[in-house]
Amino acid sequence: MQNLSFDVSVTLVDGVNVLDVAPLVDGTPLQPRNSLVFDALTLLALGTTELPSEVYLFNCSCGVPGCAGLDRPARLFADESCVTWEFPASEMADRLDQGLYQVRGDVLHCRFDRPQYEAALHELTQRLATWTSSTGCRIWIGPGSFMDASDGWEASQTPGCIEDIRSRMREWRAREDWRERTWGELVDARLFFRAASGEVAALGLEWLADLVLEARGVPEEQRAVVIEAEVAPLMRQGTAAVEAFARTLSWPQFMEHACDEGPAESRYGEAWEHLAGLQAWPAGALSVELASSTPESGAI
Repeated sequence: MQNLSFDVSVTLVDGVNVLDVAPLVDGTPLQPRNSLVFDALTLLALGTTELPSEVYLFNCSCGVPGCAGLDRPARLFADESCVTWEFPASEMADRLDQGLYQVRGDVLHCRFDRPQYEAALHELTQRLATWTSSTGCRIWIGPGSFMDASDGWEASQTPGCIEDIRSRMREWRAREDWRERTWGELVDARLFFRAASGEVAALGLEWLADLVLEARGVPEEQRAVVIEAEVAPLMRQGTAAVEAFARTLSWPQFMEHACDEGPAESRYGEAWEHLAGLQAWPAGALSVELASSTPESGAI
């Protein structure tokens, strides 16, 4: 198995120590050209207790993975003896040191000794939390856009920053668990309206549910309960039930939040503006499509 360590470099910007943390595998930089930003705080927030998880360990400097051509996160998981990082080969093979990972299909993986891995994370946390130099102890760690000195924090606050990230991760996971439990196969499904004039409007079922309940005056803090108990079971009855539910919205309400899914060259053009300006539901066909883009029951 491999050993993990970290190199930390610093650039002084507006009186703040902007730290760049780079992972080393067996003492060698995992990302030799340093074209992406390593998300050290997220790694520290995960530790080993929050695994398995899917995260973008490497990211664009702005914090948006797609900006750097990244569409698939890394997968991290652990057992009693080792911790594994897996990366999509199609996106990362040319960005990581080829001598530091093994290839299995479209997956690159590094495997670390778990006790050594945990010790390396602890050492990095302590190092960041006690950072000091001749330029002071105010620091900032990406990814994300460093704007000015107000973005920095005292090094001693780093453990708190890590705990905040961990708390947000747990909240997100709880939300995702609820979505999977409540919506089942309809998670990320969308309702498509294909107008007789050729335009195509789409709206996610979860968003549709929230809009209808908002229109009914259901308080935001009560909507999750209503969705789980009433709305999601109703929508699982099929496209006809979804259509009836959707049509309780006015056409302007539906179109205010719908996306144009017509031909790319004509999206959000004059025809769409005309369609959005109608006051009543026009002639057209409705269908529900799952995240796999397979029609749930065809056009109505």
